[in-house]
Amino acid sequence: MPFASSQKPNEPLASRDQTSTAKVLTTGAVGATFLVLSGLTLTGTVMVLIFTSPVVVLFSPILVPVGIVLFLAACGFVFSGGCAVAAVTALSWLFRYASDHLAAKRRAHAYGGSFVQIGL
Repeated sequence: MPFASSQKPNEPLASRDQTSTAKVLTTGAVGATFLVLSGLTLTGTVMVLIFTSPVVVLFSPILVPVGIVLFLAACGFVFSGGCAVAAVTALSWLFRYASDHLAAKRRAHAYGGSFVQIGL
C-alpha cells in the first residue's frame, strides 16, 4: 500500500510530522518570495509604461517608420539567408547527382556495357 509521505512506514509519527512541517514552511517561504518578486516586477513594468508612454507618443512619427524599415530589413536578411541555404542544398544535390552519374558511367564502361540514363 503506497504511503502519502515519502517516509518509511516504521518511522515514528513525530519524525513524519516534522518533515511535513518543514516541507510546508519551505514551500510557503519560497512561494511567498516568488509572489513578492512577481508583484514588484509587475509594478515596475506598469511604472515604466506610464513614464514612457508620453515619449512614445511624441516620437511615434519617427519610431513607426523606423520600426517598419527595421522589420523589412530583418525580413530581407532572413530571406537572403534562406535563399543561400536553398542554393547550397541545390548545389550539394547537383554535385552528388553528377558524381553518382559519372561513377555509374565508369562502372558500366569498366564492365564493357553501355550506359543509358533513364528518366531525368
